[in-house]
Amino acid sequence: MPPDRFIATDTLDKNHLRQALISLRQGIALDVRSRWDQAIANQLNALPILHLASVIGVYWPIRNEPDLRALYTAWAANGKQLALPVVIDKNMPLKFFAWTPGDDLLKDAMGVWIPGGTLT
Repeated sequence: MPPDRFIATDTLDKNHLRQALISLRQGIALDVRSRWDQAIANQLNALPILHLASVIGVYWPIRNEPDLRALYTAWAANGKQLALPVVIDKNMPLKFFAWTPGDDLLKDAMGVWIPGGTLT
């Protein structure tokens, strides 16, 4: 079965796909992106499993990724513990560290915002 045009088959394909998707996101009008972000947040907030969860892994949006930070604030206000991913080493899985909206953040070596103090 030939690979779908959206399925990366090797590193070169993954990098090409990543850049193509970043370019597409950058071309979306801000008001459209905001509506889509809200629609995504509404869908996530409707998932029963997230109402049952005590800890939810989240991400800090970069390069025009969906911005769900308002949802994170609502989850935290409702008692959910949030956790942001941190790259410890490029050859290791991500680690998640506790984070609450308003906590200090710092940029890692790739320029991604992570919970303050996680790399010390």
